[in-house]
Amino acid sequence: MDKTKSKNNNRIKEVRLSQHKTQKEVGKAVGKSDRAIAHYEKGIREPKLETWVKLADYFKVPVSYLQGLSEVNYRDEDALRAQFNSSDFAKRTGIHLTEKDKPVMDVTYLSLMQRDIDLSNVSKLKDVLFNDIRNIASKDYYQQLHKQFNQLSEKQISTLLFEETMLFALYLQDGNDEIKDKLYRLFANFYDENFR
Repeated sequence: MDKTKSKNNNRIKEVRLSQHKTQKEVGKAVGKSDRAIAHYEKGIREPKLETWVKLADYFKVPVSYLQGLSEVNYRDEDALRAQFNSSDFAKRTGIHLTEKDKPVMDVTYLSLMQRDIDLSNVSKLKDVLFNDIRNIASKDYYQQLHKQFNQLSEKQISTLLFEETMLFALYLQDGNDEIKDKLYRLFANFYDENFR
């Protein structure tokens, strides 16, 4: 773990130092005191959602990355591709993204941007997911999935959603029915592996 990452795993200090900014500069940019920024960095105080968004916009990183919920800055396409390619899921399935997968990256960026907003409140995200799943799954499957999901940490949820988003983007991109069928089976297996 990076020494600049605080006890609560946010990356405010890490990102601030990498961009050679002072607490005073950051505070001024987001309308907070340098003391408030120091408290956020140390985990003494938790920024409100509005402040997280301002900080993320100022640093040009996703909120989930700044909060420490995501390991990848999805605004960096190369990092996003590398994150997916190094995931256990990509290794198990043999899927490897290259630079030609630009449409996948575009869809993924938009999906992850939306996910970033949702991850600011994991319980809200869980409710949204389970409302959707309730409409398409059996009651037993839904209850089993709900139980499994409740046992996951925020970081595990973030990883699962990242993998799901990348796989779904690949599914949408490829026009070949045989490939779509394979991706559909992988998608179904993904849920079976993670939620059964």
